[in-house]
Amino acid sequence: MLRLLNKLAARVRAGLAAILLAAGCILAVTSVAQGQGPPGVCHPRDHLLNWLRDNFGEVPVGFGLADGKVLELLASKDGLTWTIIMTWPNGRSCVMTGGEAWRRLPLPPKGPAV
Repeated sequence: MLRLLNKLAARVRAGLAAILLAAGCILAVTSVAQGQGPPGVCHPRDHLLNWLRDNFGEVPVGFGLADGKVLELLASKDGLTWTIIMTWPNGRSCVMTGGEAWRRLPLPPKGPAV
């Protein structure tokens, strides 16, 4: 499984993200209904986080809740690569997409808008 994830991540980084994203969306539609997430790119969360850190230097930089699941954005410190993963309540995490040239925007100031 790690070899498959490695190949998929390399293809995403090589510019085939659009093709993989389209295929992943098709797989996600069928497998999310079964509560699994896309097959072949899913592992326990700790495994994916360690793999992305060790292979791309990516660490979590943001997260949010989506229909009872956690969506996380990971990015490398230099901004060369980024990955979005989704974690289901059972602890299974799946790579949803990834890419290059991540840029962090400043957060808006706290308080009421003027």
